[in-house]
Amino acid sequence: MISLVSHLIWGLFFLLSLLLRALPMPLFLLKGYVLGRLIQMVAFRRKIILQNVPRAYPEWPEPERKAFLKKHYTHLGTLALELIRDLSQTSKSVSTAVDVTRMEETKQRLKNRQPVMLLSAHFSHWELGMKALATEMPVAVTLKKIKGGVSQVITEK
Repeated sequence: MISLVSHLIWGLFFLLSLLLRALPMPLFLLKGYVLGRLIQMVAFRRKIILQNVPRAYPEWPEPERKAFLKKHYTHLGTLALELIRDLSQTSKSVSTAVDVTRMEETKQRLKNRQPVMLLSAHFSHWELGMKALATEMPVAVTLKKIKGGVSQVITEK
C-alpha cells in the first residue's frame, strides 16, 4: 500500500511534470544542462565514472575525458527531467514524439498469433517507446523491482 507521503510525492512530481511540459524545448534543454551540472557538482557517482572512463577509453587524453564527463552529466540532467516530464504525457504527445516503424507488420504477426518480441537497449528512451506501442496494442514489460524511494513511488503509479 502506498502511504500518504508517497501520494504527496507523486502529486509534486506530477505537478513538476506539467510545468516541464509547458516549457519551450530550448528552455527545457537549458534546465537539463543546469540540473546535470548540479548533479556533477554534488559528485553523483563521480568516483565510479572517473575510474570507468579511462578503462573504457584509455586512448583519450585528459581534456577529452573531462569533456565527456560534462556531456554525460548534461545528458543525465536532461534525462531526469524527461522522465519527470513524461509522467503527464498523453497519447497524442507520445505519438508526436515517437516514430514507430513496421507497426502494420507487427499487428499482422499478432493477428496471426505469431510471436513478436521488441527489445530496447538502455541507451534509448525505451519508456517512451513502450507508451507509443501501448497506444496501438497491449504491451507487457518486465522490469526489475525498485526498492524504496521516489523511484518506487513513480513506478507503482
